[in-house]
Amino acid sequence: MERLKELLIGVKDSYYDFVVGVLNYAKRKDSSCNAMVMFIEKHPEALSSDILEYMIKRDDYYDHAEHIAEVAYTDPIEHTGVASIALN
Repeated sequence: MERLKELLIGVKDSYYDFVVGVLNYAKRKDSSCNAMVMFIEKHPEALSSDILEYMIKRDDYYDHAEHIAEVAYTDPIEHTGVASIALN
Protein backbone atom coordinates (compact mmCIF):
# COMPACT_ATOMS: atom_id res chain seq x y z
CA MET A 1 0.00 0.00 0.00
CA GLU A 2 2.91 2.35 0.72
CA ARG A 3 4.27 1.85 -2.80
CA LEU A 4 0.87 2.66 -4.28
CA LYS A 5 0.59 5.78 -2.14
CA GLU A 6 4.01 6.98 -3.33
CA LEU A 7 3.07 6.36 -6.95
CA LEU A 8 -0.27 8.16 -6.63
CA ILE A 9 1.28 11.19 -4.97
CA GLY A 10 3.85 11.27 -7.77
CA VAL A 11 1.26 11.42 -10.56
CA LYS A 12 1.69 14.68 -12.50
CA ASP A 13 -1.81 15.99 -11.71
CA SER A 14 -2.29 14.22 -8.38
CA TYR A 15 -4.74 15.64 -5.86
CA TYR A 16 -5.90 14.61 -2.40
CA ASP A 17 -9.28 13.10 -3.28
CA PHE A 18 -7.71 11.12 -6.13
CA VAL A 19 -5.12 9.57 -3.81
CA VAL A 20 -7.66 8.80 -1.09
CA GLY A 21 -10.16 7.34 -3.56
CA VAL A 22 -7.68 4.99 -5.20
CA LEU A 23 -6.21 3.91 -1.85
CA ASN A 24 -9.67 3.16 -0.49
CA TYR A 25 -10.40 1.03 -3.54
CA ALA A 26 -7.03 -0.75 -3.39
CA LYS A 27 -7.08 -1.54 0.33
CA ARG A 28 -9.99 -3.96 -0.01
CA LYS A 29 -8.03 -6.58 -1.99
CA ASP A 30 -4.33 -7.25 -2.48
CA SER A 31 -5.05 -8.02 -6.12
CA SER A 32 -6.57 -4.56 -6.58
CA CYS A 33 -3.58 -2.88 -4.98
CA ASN A 34 -1.14 -4.91 -7.06
CA ALA A 35 -3.05 -4.15 -10.27
CA MET A 36 -3.00 -0.41 -9.58
CA VAL A 37 0.73 -0.45 -8.81
CA MET A 38 1.47 -2.42 -11.98
CA PHE A 39 -0.65 -0.09 -14.11
CA ILE A 40 1.05 3.06 -12.81
CA GLU A 41 4.54 1.55 -13.10
CA LYS A 42 3.79 0.43 -16.68
CA HIS A 43 2.36 3.88 -17.53
CA PRO A 44 4.51 6.38 -15.59
CA GLU A 45 3.17 9.34 -17.59
CA ALA A 46 -0.48 8.45 -16.85
CA LEU A 47 -2.62 11.25 -15.49
CA SER A 48 -5.12 10.87 -12.68
CA SER A 49 -7.94 10.52 -15.23
CA ASP A 50 -6.12 7.62 -16.94
CA ILE A 51 -5.64 5.85 -13.63
CA LEU A 52 -9.24 6.41 -12.57
CA GLU A 53 -10.47 5.12 -15.93
CA TYR A 54 -8.39 1.96 -15.48
CA MET A 55 -9.70 1.53 -11.93
CA ILE A 56 -13.38 1.84 -12.81
CA LYS A 57 -13.02 -0.58 -15.72
CA ARG A 58 -11.74 -3.32 -13.41
CA ASP A 59 -14.24 -6.10 -12.70
CA ASP A 60 -14.01 -5.69 -8.92
CA TYR A 61 -14.63 -1.93 -8.97
CA TYR A 62 -18.39 -2.31 -8.79
CA ASP A 63 -18.11 -4.41 -5.63
CA HIS A 64 -16.13 -1.54 -4.14
CA ALA A 65 -18.60 1.08 -5.38
CA GLU A 66 -21.47 -0.85 -3.80
CA HIS A 67 -19.61 -0.93 -0.48
CA ILE A 68 -18.95 2.82 -0.64
CA ALA A 69 -22.62 3.50 -1.32
CA GLU A 70 -23.54 1.55 1.83
CA VAL A 71 -21.00 3.49 3.90
CA ALA A 72 -22.25 6.82 2.54
CA TYR A 73 -25.66 6.25 4.10
CA THR A 74 -24.41 5.41 7.59
CA ASP A 75 -23.27 7.59 10.47
CA PRO A 76 -20.34 9.67 9.13
CA ILE A 77 -18.70 9.84 12.55
CA GLU A 78 -18.04 6.11 12.38
CA HIS A 79 -16.08 6.53 9.14
CA THR A 80 -13.97 9.62 9.75
CA GLY A 81 -10.71 7.65 9.93
CA VAL A 82 -10.69 6.71 6.24
CA ALA A 83 -8.75 9.69 4.92
CA SER A 84 -6.35 9.85 7.82
CA ILE A 85 -5.57 6.15 7.47
CA ALA A 86 -5.04 6.53 3.73
CA LEU A 87 -2.50 9.34 3.88
CA ASN A 88 -0.69 8.74 7.15
